[in-house]
Amino acid sequence: MNRFTRYTTIFCMCSLLALLNACTGQSGTEDEQPPPAMRIGVSRPLVVTDTESYSYPATLRAVRQTDLSFRVPGTLNQVIAHPGDLVRKGDLLMQLDQRDYQSAVAALQAELEGTLARAGKAAADFARAEQLFAKEIISRADYDMQKSAAHSAAAGVEHIRARLRQSQDQLRDTSLRAPYRGTITSRLTENHQMVRAGQVVMQMHDIATLEAVCHVAENHIANLDLQKGTKASLSLPALPGKTFETTLEEWSTAADPKSGTYQLTFQLPAPEHMVLLPGMSAELTLENTRPAEHVLALPLSAITADTSASASVWIYDPSTKRAQKRSVTTSRMHDQQFIIITSGIEKDELIVTQGASFILDGMELEAQE
Repeated sequence: MNRFTRYTTIFCMCSLLALLNACTGQSGTEDEQPPPAMRIGVSRPLVVTDTESYSYPATLRAVRQTDLSFRVPGTLNQVIAHPGDLVRKGDLLMQLDQRDYQSAVAALQAELEGTLARAGKAAADFARAEQLFAKEIISRADYDMQKSAAHSAAAGVEHIRARLRQSQDQLRDTSLRAPYRGTITSRLTENHQMVRAGQVVMQMHDIATLEAVCHVAENHIANLDLQKGTKASLSLPALPGKTFETTLEEWSTAADPKSGTYQLTFQLPAPEHMVLLPGMSAELTLENTRPAEHVLALPLSAITADTSASASVWIYDPSTKRAQKRSVTTSRMHDQQFIIITSGIEKDELIVTQGASFILDGMELEAQE
């Protein structure tokens, strides 16, 4: 009985092994079937109009900025305006002690009164001398003496008047006033200090209109429309998503000896409800004057890298349902979604635009346009 059981067990095990081999063989046959075709998206290159533009870093500055100083020396005894104050043209900003200048004006006014009196007497004496000379009562020498005295007295009056006007101007110059409407940016002296004539005591600027200054390389300058009023777009990192229109105001025709660049100055009115201040960094974008041309562009998803890290695309062949990798030369972005291709493709070819990163050589593909 034990022997029969042993034989039965061996038979069952052999049958089980045969069944397992059969199943394994069938499974291997199924794995050897070719994989299904990979689905990809294809499209023909987009024909676009190329209008190249140039972008340059720029800096904002006030259209007018002024160092203010007194024309006369003196002791500062009043400070009216402070940094950040908005002032109008003619507003008093600082005041010097006026006492010495007031005294000088008063002295010259008194001197003028005495000189006028003497000139009046000399004129009357000369008038009488004319009458007497006409009647031949006085000599020619006496007549000439009276004439000279009258003219000298009149000249003395004009001299005193000129000195008085100068002294009055100096008295007015003890008051520092705003030359235009603007904003005080800094104060460089303290009250009760002695200041010299011409010493900068305050600075101000006008930011109702701003300037954007950039520097253009020599290989770009010939492609720009350098005419007063040429438009350019201004953007600022401090205000992402905002752009402002500027107009060309002036430009240099001589290159900077150190950088070899040309300075361009654009102007823009200060926008309402936004703060643009001198010193802010910006970017100016200018269109070139080269005639527009039609070029080919592809979506960014179509670009892959080959073994040499160069840009390449997959060209799809509908007859073989396979794609071939080809190197291309790329240029710049177009509309932020496409990249311009300068060589390597033709406008009628089908380019893989979806799934390009997963394609292998010889892989069967199922294309959808």
